[in-house]
Amino acid sequence: MNDADSRSRARLVLPPGIAPEVFLASMPDVVADFIRTACDLVPEDPETGDPRITAALDGLGEGVAVVVEHGEIVWMNNQLADHSPELLRLFSDAAAEAIEGFMAHPDVVNGESTRLEFAHGDRHYSVLCSPMPDDSSRRTVAALISDVTDLKRTELLVEEIDHAGGDLLDLDPDTINPLDVTARLRLVEDKVIRTMRGSIGFEHFEIRLVDRRSGQLELVMGTGMEPLSIGERIFARNTENGISGMVAASGEAYVCPDVREDPLYVTGIPDARSSLTVPLKLRDRVVGVLNVESNRVDAFDERDQMIVELYG
Repeated sequence: MNDADSRSRARLVLPPGIAPEVFLASMPDVVADFIRTACDLVPEDPETGDPRITAALDGLGEGVAVVVEHGEIVWMNNQLADHSPELLRLFSDAAAEAIEGFMAHPDVVNGESTRLEFAHGDRHYSVLCSPMPDDSSRRTVAALISDVTDLKRTELLVEEIDHAGGDLLDLDPDTINPLDVTARLRLVEDKVIRTMRGSIGFEHFEIRLVDRRSGQLELVMGTGMEPLSIGERIFARNTENGISGMVAASGEAYVCPDVREDPLYVTGIPDARSSLTVPLKLRDRVVGVLNVESNRVDAFDERDQMIVELYG
């Protein structure tokens, strides 16, 4: 097999369970190397070249182009061509800015890439650029555009939750000192409910804290959840105490995609179909659990778990 044959079979395989936009954001050098190599093989005349190269670049599901100085696009795949002229202009501007940077720093090691971002309407995009091989002038780049709107929204939500957490811990002494214990708890509860509903978007949840003497999970706040039956109690134990008891005992979050199929589940909301339960920790010690429920099957994903754990 010659070098051209081996290079034409280059392909990008995503790790199992990883969304393309997450991989593209977290592994820029790997992606850039693949794009750069494949773009270098794109023929000037598509009719005479290996169609597998263009097919591979189209198969990425992302817009890819070869861009030269001043942002001129000399080749693009079908995904990029489908975008609006205005978005293509913003893409070209980003690539031109990257080229200027590469030309201004010729000492940068070959294979390095740079990432620029821009907004278009209510969407956010990232452009990953890397100089083409054997281009000593560094006037040509392979560029990949990715829609990173969901990632950007997650970043903003994380910032909002971080602010809400700080706000919760930074209660004004002049406000809380005159209040009795019940009024103080109500103040904290109002802030938590406002964050859970407004920022995170969950309507049905409860927080239980572990009684250090008995190990019982005591309900301290919640909304939309049915109370336990008279005489029923939950303890921080791995068995016979539902999902919350297991999470409190193990210190590990638990996602239940369908409560009808999970014998651990204990009734929370009417018509519940899925739940997410995370431990609440203080200095690495589990002090309680935060349980969120939904009337939709498989309503919670890894992003939801990350956000709730961060707030918890």
